Amino acid sequence: MQPALWAAILIPLVLLLWLVAQVMPTPRDRQLKRLRDHARALGLAVHVRRVPDPDPEPEARVSGGGAARDPRLEVAVYTRPLRLPAGVERRHVPAFQALAMPRHADEVLVPGLPAGWRLARSELPLLDSVLAELGELLVRTPRGTVTVEGTASGCSVAWRERGETDEVDALGAALDDLCAFQLALARKAAAREAAPDPD
Repeated sequence: MQPALWAAILIPLVLLLWLVAQVMPTPRDRQLKRLRDHARALGLAVHVRRVPDPDPEPEARVSGGGAARDPRLEVAVYTRPLRLPAGVERRHVPAFQALAMPRHADEVLVPGLPAGWRLARSELPLLDSVLAELGELLVRTPRGTVTVEGTASGCSVAWRERGETDEVDALGAALDDLCAFQLALARKAAAREAAPDPD
């Protein structure tokens, strides 16, 4: 065969093989699908978002030329919806957002919370017992957790999706307990509101 004929056969064949390789899922793609399918089977919602990096390296905040940067992370947010019982309204549910600070993993940033955690915003009653209970829930989140959030709509964990489905099982259990924590505080707030004023 002539070289031109070989080239006419091989170039389209190589191009076709390259295109097939581009659409085939990678091992990481298969892992993420496994994790997310398992989460949905547990009743969790899963969304991928870009969020601000709560604890970026200094070079991620400022370029070599001195220009400010906005460091962000792509994370999966796993959410358990919060179902409010009778007598509890959305306004009774305190919202909070806790941030994992891996560069400060050995420092207590907020008294009552585990080392390496801080509150970005909080409507929680800032009592030692409340912070201690929240702290116990934060340490149960999986490795790679970026943020833990509670609102009247539900509780969510943003993480970098590592491990296997047992991590998702643990995350689902932590989200269940976070929702129970939120509801307990909401019930107390509703009961205080309904209590008659002492005269």
